[in-house]
Amino acid sequence: MNERYQVRIEAESTIHYKDNISKSEWENVTGEAQKAYTSVLPPGKIISHPEEAGDRITQKNYFCVIDAKATRIKILQLKSTEQWAVKFLRDSDTDEWIGHWIVP
Repeated sequence: MNERYQVRIEAESTIHYKDNISKSEWENVTGEAQKAYTSVLPPGKIISHPEEAGDRITQKNYFCVIDAKATRIKILQLKSTEQWAVKFLRDSDTDEWIGHWIVP
């Protein structure tokens, strides 16, 4: 059976860039994987041709760690008939999840 779902997650997050956490995790990124974070140009910069993004450096990286804590999750089952949807909210006081069926 081929089931499809749409999942939306909202989260509170902290980006760790060039701090102790990101530096520690960078040590676990080895070899070829490091090349993805060491471009001369910053990520997202508009270029004319794909070849322009190819230059790599070793002394600088754009690696970061995103620490995310989900606060809301919505799941929609995608079917031609009998769709269903559910929403989960994290209680800020107890840190427990509360779920509700919702109209798709």
